[in-house]
Amino acid sequence: MRGRIAGSLERFLYVSQMGYAPADYADKLLKRAYIAAALTAFLLAFTLYLLLSGDAVLLLLLPMNPLPLLTAAVFAPWGYVAFSYLRPRLRALRISRGLSRELPYACAYATSYVAAGLPPRRALMMLAEKSRLLPYTSRELQRVEKLRQLFGLDDLEALERDAKLHTSREWRDFVLSVVAAERGGGDVLAVFRDMLRGHFAELRAFYERLSRKMSMVAEAVVVLFAVMPLLMYVLVSVSATPEAMESARLFTFVLQPALSVAMLFGIDAMYPREPFNLYRKSYLRTALYVPVGVAVALSLLFGLITVDVPYVLAWSVGLGLLAFTGMAMVDFERERIVQASVLNALPAFTRDLAEEVKKGKSPLQAIAYLSEARSYNRWFDRLLRYVSNSLLTGRRLKKVVEELAPKLPWRVALIFDILSDAEDIGARREVFEEVASITRQVNAIVSSARKALNVYKFIGAFAAVLSIGMSTYVLRSVVVPISRIAYESGAWEMIGLITPEQVPQLADTVYVGTVISAFILGLLSGKMSENHVGAGFKWSFTFLLLALSTILFSAVV
Repeated sequence: MRGRIAGSLERFLYVSQMGYAPADYADKLLKRAYIAAALTAFLLAFTLYLLLSGDAVLLLLLPMNPLPLLTAAVFAPWGYVAFSYLRPRLRALRISRGLSRELPYACAYATSYVAAGLPPRRALMMLAEKSRLLPYTSRELQRVEKLRQLFGLDDLEALERDAKLHTSREWRDFVLSVVAAERGGGDVLAVFRDMLRGHFAELRAFYERLSRKMSMVAEAVVVLFAVMPLLMYVLVSVSATPEAMESARLFTFVLQPALSVAMLFGIDAMYPREPFNLYRKSYLRTALYVPVGVAVALSLLFGLITVDVPYVLAWSVGLGLLAFTGMAMVDFERERIVQASVLNALPAFTRDLAEEVKKGKSPLQAIAYLSEARSYNRWFDRLLRYVSNSLLTGRRLKKVVEELAPKLPWRVALIFDILSDAEDIGARREVFEEVASITRQVNAIVSSARKALNVYKFIGAFAAVLSIGMSTYVLRSVVVPISRIAYESGAWEMIGLITPEQVPQLADTVYVGTVISAFILGLLSGKMSENHVGAGFKWSFTFLLLALSTILFSAVV
């Protein structure tokens, strides 16, 4: 048993770098299994003894229905054992996914190094220093270096041994291809260019699969946040009992937000993650706007600010959310415009840089010339001037890039880092042509993916319009007529139908749900289309304006 467990986990423990030998981890798992078995046996025996003893005092120790508690107590230790067994596999899976995301860019680095004349093994091992930009790749290659030193291997042998133990097929194929290119000789650059084309094709296919997944998510969004609330409020409107109204409020204030959080996490898991989040500070500032929205909502709700409109709860929640999203939208959009401008100018800059290097300028001279002679956009020009001025003071391009990397979009930081490496190793003009080609290809792939994903913000808009419009229609064309008929015929006393006096309270509850749905749908639209919750602030603001305008002019009561 011990050997079988150790063998099944050997590769996963190696990749996850948990610091356990397979045999030691197998012993640890077996000890936990023995403890879980002993604990289970004790709990079952103790419970059986209490039930069979017939002692009233002892039976007081048990709840009325001991089965749920007993089941939880039995399964908890075994669940921990199962988690311990799966933990290396889960960590290895996370690392494999991280490597798959980084491989196209790692191959781009290696291709530029090979174009500069470095041997393939050296080109690959240089990536061990890229812990900030390529964290998973860097970690793997640092382990290869440890393997080489521990067993006295050369670079190729260490790379080959590591690849054969790895759980990621993509990483294994990439490393073994590098080893084969080194040993086989020939046109090594052509081999790397072919690998790069393959990885870019896979990147394009990944975004196509992502677009198909988002289409299913969009359908779920329409059902969960447009159709389901509408059905809920229709059912409640038939019988506005206290229990039904309480169910409507529970759905509005608890279930809908919980579903939205689950959807946001699900969408986040589908998108590729970048090593650093440039919008972290913007999100932290957004938290400061929450008290403003809460203050507006409470002031309206408790009459500190008097507004002569019906549906006080709906207006309080709606205007509070509107105040919050308005400020958050301005803050986030300002940051997003800067990052998008820098990204959009990058392909033109690398192309111009390659042309200037072809004319005989050094990379540093080319950067200084372009900062004065060319204008890309306001934000990229500012970045280029800062880089040029820093170089004129004698700083190395590498140091400038390291300083700027955390403030730049990840792909921009990657390209500038490749350029700084090319400058350090004295690369020929072919390298800068390669960098320009890589930048153009990556930009084309990502831009195409963004265009395909942008359609899903309109799905959110459709769901918001559907929710707002149908809620108003149901209230005006179904609820109000039913309440009048029920009151005039006396049916409300016999079968509990809604009465005209209950319509305003129900309408307020329905409109609160509509407002919250509009806010949630805006956030989901931004997340689906751009992979940033903050990108949905502008859509939430728009949908909230639409919802409040509809409430203002609906005149249900």
